[in-house]
Amino acid sequence: MDLSQLTVTQVLILLIAVAFIDFVSGLYSAFRPPNTFSWDVVANVLETHVLKRIIPIMLPVYVALSSPPGQNHDALWASALVAIGLYVTETINSIVGNVTTPQTAPPSP
Repeated sequence: MDLSQLTVTQVLILLIAVAFIDFVSGLYSAFRPPNTFSWDVVANVLETHVLKRIIPIMLPVYVALSSPPGQNHDALWASALVAIGLYVTETINSIVGNVTTPQTAPPSP
């Protein structure tokens, strides 16, 4: 598969779009009755998606696109594609859970 035409921007847009869809589905889930929305969730999404997943995934993508083709280039792309695939799979599962899981009231203290 020839990935030489991809740009860092295109990969970053894909990852941010997936994270945004997960965020919106999470908001949908939080605003359904019994309305469990909390501003802490917004910070949590930024931390878990952007800082802990998207930025580390972008490192091998950037290095692979910046390096000349060769053996290391293919290994970097392979690691980036595996990471992207795992991230997208994990996030799709989260989106499906946000949209389909019925909400229950949080436990009373």
